[in-house]
Amino acid sequence: MMVDLDLDDDDELDELEARRGCLTRVAPLLCRCLCRARRRPVGQASPPPHNDEAYGDASFNPMANDGLIETRADDGLIARPSDEIVEPRRPFAQAAAPLAAPPPAPPPTPQPPPPPLTADEDPEPAEDYVAGGYHPVALGDVYDERYEVEHKLGWGVYSTVWCCRDRTLQKRVALKIQKAAPEYTASAVTEIEILSHIRRRSLELRQESRVVELLEHFYVAGPHGNHVCMVFELLGRTLLHEIQERGALEVEEVKRCTRCLLECLAFVHEETGILHTDIKPENVLLVGPPPVARVKLVDLGTAFYVQRQGARDIQTREYRCPEGVLGLWPFGPAADVWSVGCLVFELLTGETLFDPQSPRPGEPFSKDESHLAQAVELLGPVPPALIRKSPRAARWFRADGSALKNIAIAPPPLGADAIARVLEENFAFGPRGARDTSDFLRALLWYDPDARVSARRALDLPWLADGGLVL
Repeated sequence: MMVDLDLDDDDELDELEARRGCLTRVAPLLCRCLCRARRRPVGQASPPPHNDEAYGDASFNPMANDGLIETRADDGLIARPSDEIVEPRRPFAQAAAPLAAPPPAPPPTPQPPPPPLTADEDPEPAEDYVAGGYHPVALGDVYDERYEVEHKLGWGVYSTVWCCRDRTLQKRVALKIQKAAPEYTASAVTEIEILSHIRRRSLELRQESRVVELLEHFYVAGPHGNHVCMVFELLGRTLLHEIQERGALEVEEVKRCTRCLLECLAFVHEETGILHTDIKPENVLLVGPPPVARVKLVDLGTAFYVQRQGARDIQTREYRCPEGVLGLWPFGPAADVWSVGCLVFELLTGETLFDPQSPRPGEPFSKDESHLAQAVELLGPVPPALIRKSPRAARWFRADGSALKNIAIAPPPLGADAIARVLEENFAFGPRGARDTSDFLRALLWYDPDARVSARRALDLPWLADGGLVL
């Protein structure tokens, strides 16, 4: 596995040994059996929507520039952190599907009680309940004279999410309450615009988008500022919950979910020109019982239009594409496709495909270099053309682009299929199943985003051919 290097002196030997010392931590898949513990949840999970109600509240135009948001030609409306996005992934367990509105007579069938509120083992940071931060919510609070809070569903860096009873329609919904600072308000405004656009386009084409639909939005004034609130339909469990409880999912179930997700992305990319930028298990929710459930894509809080993007850093770390690491901006639909490839591997194995490591004190590599090393280990060398185009390449690659600076690792031997080998040796796949799965994943995990398969074309790949229809 090690790179053969010409060593001219003791200093070079010492350098190589230091790089070798990093190897077993940053590139675990082939250097040792994959046996890391399943990671704790990471990232913001958000709610979803559905029904024939009119979009939005006519009293509030989310696109009106009322001074809260600065519109810029280069960045559009959305505000993004300039540094790496690191969101602690939180469970987003949604309750049972909302009950139908009761008929005028006879009296409506009683609703089952919501899931009991359990101790919040991993609550949002208390220090974020400050000016510009979270809005304090108590059980029993009523918002917009309509939505009564029953229990918490989850939280993320941008918001908290609550299960509420809609007193008007007598059903349960998910209420997302955004932080109050201008950058979070800007993100919410963009999310509302994007969800509205997807909804309109879906109606125009008479085609299901498989994206959550926004039911309503409004402002709430609180002690920490004005918060945008978004009301969504209440869906089922996330794919993250399924992985945490079941580990690897059945192959046919994974194929159904993958087909549904790719159909969703094909619609979003081609018909609306939007990138989701945060495909991961907690942002894909089940509709119906496993193993025949459909899925819907949620949490478009970091989504943007291809033609109007300002973000330079995108995606949760484990699902980040090479162009995201290398800083090859602007980004295209291929970024979402890479994340789908990572997600499919995770659904099939119960483990993340990439698990970049942070350096310990004294270790010379960075987390980005660890990420690139794991990619090289599985997929081969990063193409020189991408390295030359990257404004960040000098941080991690040697001057000639031939190798990483601080991690000595060789790509798989010519003709070897490292992903298939991992599936066989670590996850008990048969040779043919491992090879067919690897062929599918490699199409989604092509380094060059311009050559990577599109979501539409991925639907025709052989691995999905016998995956059955999404019911």
